[in-house]
Amino acid sequence: MSSQQADILTSELEYYRALLTPVILKIARVYLNTAGLNPDVSVEWSNISLQDETELATARLDNARAAQIEAALPEVNQ
Repeated sequence: MSSQQADILTSELEYYRALLTPVILKIARVYLNTAGLNPDVSVEWSNISLQDETELATARLDNARAAQIEAALPEVNQ
């Protein structure tokens, strides 16, 4: 995934979060009121960092390829 694609997807996910947060809060408050509990709740989303995830996945792939190449090399006695 390119960094431009990651940026676009991150923007889309943030938009969906903005749409869903009030709905989630309303559902939670109604449930808590029904259960006789304190309806003071908040929604906390974890940070979206798709570029970091993309870079991490690329690094893991490179490491796996290097390990595969090393495993295919004949052993050298020193």
